[in-house]
Amino acid sequence: MPLSRSDCAELVRQVQSLLREYDPLSFETVLHGVERYDDPRLYLMALLQAVRRVYTERSGGMHGPILDSMNRYVRLPDGGPIRGLSVSLTPIERELYGTEEVNLAELPDRSEFISQLDSLLGVIESEIDWQGGPG
Repeated sequence: MPLSRSDCAELVRQVQSLLREYDPLSFETVLHGVERYDDPRLYLMALLQAVRRVYTERSGGMHGPILDSMNRYVRLPDGGPIRGLSVSLTPIERELYGTEEVNLAELPDRSEFISQLDSLLGVIESEIDWQGGPG
């Protein structure tokens, strides 16, 4: 049975509730970065894509490949490899996250979660009743 507008509205409430409860900082970041739509179907997809983007940015899973790529071209003055990366944040991000920089090596690897979220996004998009009206 396809997902109706009301089904999507309920999913939006559940996703927001889970984020608010388990990861309030990400919840605030997602809400600031998601475009608002009156149609709950569009908003659900935008919300899940924003969640994906935020968690991708906060995943250490890409740290290794980034370092490998950098080390092919760059070496430290002593000839050794680069072992870590730190990202300086903008003033708004500093205020939001309560820190001036993020060390990518210290971020949890969320690659599996992001992969599962990608799968979920595909399933939800295929199950939404894009033709249905209110209800």
